[in-house]
Amino acid sequence: MRKDFISRTIFQIFLIIFIGLNLAPAYADIPLDRNSPEFDGDSWIISESGNYYLNFEGEVFTTADDCAIRIRANNVVLDGRGKTISGSGEERLGILVNGGPEMQNITIKNVRIEKKHYGILFEWIRNGRVENCNASGNAYGIYLWNAKSTTVTGNTANNNTLYGIVLDGDDSEYPVIDCINRDNTLVNNTANNNGMAGIELNLESIYNTLTGNTANENGDRGIVLKGNDNYPEMKAPEHNMVSENSVKNNRVGLYLGEKAGNNTIKGNTITGNQDKGIWFHSSNYNTIYNNYFSNVNIYDIEISVGFDGSNTGNQFNTSQTAGVNIVGGPFLGGNFWAKPDGTGFSQVTGDSNEDGICDTAYNLPGGNVDQLPLHTYTQTITVPTVITSAIDLTCDRASGGGNVTSNGGSAVTARGVCWSPTQNPSTGDSHTNDGEGTGDFQSIITGLDLGKSYFARAYATNSAGTNYGDNVQFTTAAFKGSVYVNSSLETCGGCPCYTSIQTAIDAPYSANAIKIAQGTYAEPFLLNDARTITLEGGWDTSFTKQVSSESIIKAPKVNNGCMNLLNVRILP
Repeated sequence: MRKDFISRTIFQIFLIIFIGLNLAPAYADIPLDRNSPEFDGDSWIISESGNYYLNFEGEVFTTADDCAIRIRANNVVLDGRGKTISGSGEERLGILVNGGPEMQNITIKNVRIEKKHYGILFEWIRNGRVENCNASGNAYGIYLWNAKSTTVTGNTANNNTLYGIVLDGDDSEYPVIDCINRDNTLVNNTANNNGMAGIELNLESIYNTLTGNTANENGDRGIVLKGNDNYPEMKAPEHNMVSENSVKNNRVGLYLGEKAGNNTIKGNTITGNQDKGIWFHSSNYNTIYNNYFSNVNIYDIEISVGFDGSNTGNQFNTSQTAGVNIVGGPFLGGNFWAKPDGTGFSQVTGDSNEDGICDTAYNLPGGNVDQLPLHTYTQTITVPTVITSAIDLTCDRASGGGNVTSNGGSAVTARGVCWSPTQNPSTGDSHTNDGEGTGDFQSIITGLDLGKSYFARAYATNSAGTNYGDNVQFTTAAFKGSVYVNSSLETCGGCPCYTSIQTAIDAPYSANAIKIAQGTYAEPFLLNDARTITLEGGWDTSFTKQVSSESIIKAPKVNNGCMNLLNVRILP
């Protein structure tokens, strides 16, 4: 039926003025309403590049015209802004992107189309995009013909009488056109409750990606990849990636037929389908692994895989490779073969080495074999494994850290170093927080007292709890009678060192001498205990010699005790 529509427009297509392929500058938004120059009384024709949006009165525009909106220009964005295109009649279309020669950079988004034969039809398009549209209640929801590098994402195509989403490359009536659907991406779409199939890849569909889609409860098949034996000169779908889709409660879950070959089927959940989970009809050299199959008929007979015709070279497993599989096991290999009552092959076959792979291969019909069927896997979570690094002392500070060598089967949410004067410090004592995850980490330990022994050890926490590395003991240097003041701790050569005079006065060492590096210290300070302190200014930052530069301080305040000032200048 699509071919009949093309035949009415094919000569018109080739007369379209070809608009330059280079992207134009940003366009102002252009409203489409009944007063727009693009409106011809029953529909809109977009023949110039630009950013358009639906702006008609009300939420629904109903027309029986052949096509409600036709796009005949490159570099067009059409934003429906949530409005609905409706109507009825044989061969009526909602939105047609009508190419000839090839058109580029067309985006359709945020529109609902209902009661049409084709909801959205892209013909002869490159770099197209259909996003967040609802094409439900038509014959075909979204239809792509001769599309390349086009993305269909986040759409709903439910309750169509025939198909939800279709990629079709049948050019049998147009030998001058070499039609190929290539490098397209269908991601995160929903195609449920359609009369025939949810998603179908037809002739000349190669190197496309279907991922994260939902194709459930369709009248015949969930996802289809098929050629046509009546047109052997046209390729069946090849080299397509079908991954991480939900294909449930259809008559047939996934159909590979009529020479569809060299496709990869992985990571899909294919369950509850009444006739077959996956059906091969003369389909060759496909790779099927890491899928979850659970399909039985009304007689409780497993029907996850079916074959008819000649099927050659299909592989039901990849090599055993480290990686989380579809049931949480630590290796990729084959597929998980289940039954709803828990008696599927993967559910009852042994796994003596607990690697998540069944001990024996699974023999499928037609001499096919899954050599590495997945096994039910329950991961045991333990506390992380962590190693304490050596401690490097610098006066009353220390650097250390650790290495989380295993997460124990659960994400490490906290790690660091804890310390105390007694053995086996915990996170209830002083500790650092140094991020998440496994691997090496660095910690800075501060607030240590001079002349004192400490114990430190690394820790790591996951959902099972907190684990610790070995204790590392260290002792800080003895206090030698003076404390030091420098504007930067990083360049201070004295021990202990502070960045303000007041902090040095209050230090827990009852120092009688405070040596001050050259510079200006404008903060006020107070002596309020019965001792005599000497402030010595003019030191270099290493505190090895006094230099000609001054230490400039604010006039001290003394409530108790005595303060001597040497080589300092008082701020006015």
